[in-house]
Amino acid sequence: MSLRITTIALLLVVFFAPQAASQSERHRSLGITLDRPVGYEPLPVQPGEPFVVLSYVDSSGTGQPAPGEVLARPVFHIVVIEKDERAVRFGQAGRDTAVTDIETYLRRELPTWRSEALRGGRSRWGHRQRRFDLHRERGSGPALAGYAHAWEGPTRTVALIGFCAKDEYRWRSAAWRRTAETMKLEAPAEDVRLANKLEREYARRHLSHADQRIAVRRALVGDWGVTDTAHFIVVHHTSDGQLVRRVADELEILRSELMQRFPPDTELDALSTVRICRDRAEYLAYGGAPTTVGYWNASGRELVLYVADAETESADPYRTTLMILYHEAFHQFVFHSAGQLPPHPWFDEGTGDYFSGAQIAGGRLRGIGVHPWRVAIVRDLVRRGEHASLSELVTWDQATFYANANANYAQAWSLIYFLRSDAVRRSPSWSGILTRYFSTLKSAWAEERTKLGRGSDSRRKALEAAFAGVDWAELETAWVAFVREL
Repeated sequence: MSLRITTIALLLVVFFAPQAASQSERHRSLGITLDRPVGYEPLPVQPGEPFVVLSYVDSSGTGQPAPGEVLARPVFHIVVIEKDERAVRFGQAGRDTAVTDIETYLRRELPTWRSEALRGGRSRWGHRQRRFDLHRERGSGPALAGYAHAWEGPTRTVALIGFCAKDEYRWRSAAWRRTAETMKLEAPAEDVRLANKLEREYARRHLSHADQRIAVRRALVGDWGVTDTAHFIVVHHTSDGQLVRRVADELEILRSELMQRFPPDTELDALSTVRICRDRAEYLAYGGAPTTVGYWNASGRELVLYVADAETESADPYRTTLMILYHEAFHQFVFHSAGQLPPHPWFDEGTGDYFSGAQIAGGRLRGIGVHPWRVAIVRDLVRRGEHASLSELVTWDQATFYANANANYAQAWSLIYFLRSDAVRRSPSWSGILTRYFSTLKSAWAEERTKLGRGSDSRRKALEAAFAGVDWAELETAWVAFVREL
């Protein structure tokens, strides 16, 4: 998990100081034993994170932030910095930089922070202690403070790095220092018993991608659980078994529908990870942006969302959570189906929102309804004549599209919903727009990536093929009339 993300994800509230009690944890595979301060609970580490091996968040706060609000709860991470040939390197070969010490790590991972060296402590196990106060540069974010406590050894450095509100720093850092100073280090040892148990379990169940599933299971922390399906592994932090079962079942139903509508050109052999956080607070602490309700982490191959509050106007208490799931599941699927090239935002976000309206019951998809979060917005845009022209909307890149996210998400959803409506199906020119776009995107990208292209030519060709011969004025007039009747 990037510390640049987690230092943003802190709720600026004051908590009572924790008691002196702590819980000892031995992580044999890491060679680390530590006393976890009371009030902190384990937080999963994001897949692909090169340094952070353990994370903990203060769970004593009960408040939940509103959408768009930043959560700032105290967190601390255990970081391992390898040396020699195991060192993590960044940059191109021959001009790369190896991160082999705490100073280099802090400069790279915390570029908007300044470190101030403090007096260390006694050496143990051939490791010497290094301590730092971390100060956030002015104007770079909320009033936060940080603390770093490193044990530097001949082959690796193990460090505790914590962040909290500035006015809590004195007693928070004292607790972190106690945890770091009492930490015990040893040579990492493989947990052979757990590995053998998981290997036997997956051999018996005959599920694909057993190695990947085992890796996910071994990375579980605290009371997080796992549910396997044929094409997904669902990692969840909720005791609501009914919700977990619905997520697992409906992911497979939606995947079958997506396979028909967006068929890959080659066999789709990918296991998809879905992570359900307990609540919005945990979602933000894990790395979710405050303006989002879910996200697809393409680099980590993980879909992340949280158990949203039930909609009072809905008979289904899980409707909000499932709407988020359906949207992000489309992103996850199309990432693999399109050869890991994201489509234009109007197609990508619009189609994700389209599938948010999925109506699944009785083990199958029974229809696609309107998106309750988008329909009023786009109707108002059309009524006031403030919508973007369709010919411009479809060309926008991510920066332009997300600059006015509420309006553009709503308009993109309505365009996809319109192009999949019964009225459009009767028009040969318009009914093939979405199919032509996606098929051209895939074929053009298959050729472009062999030439080490970045996808811009493929997206341009997809647009040209999709809207070839389309009268934009006529299309927009029909779309406006459609929106007014929604």
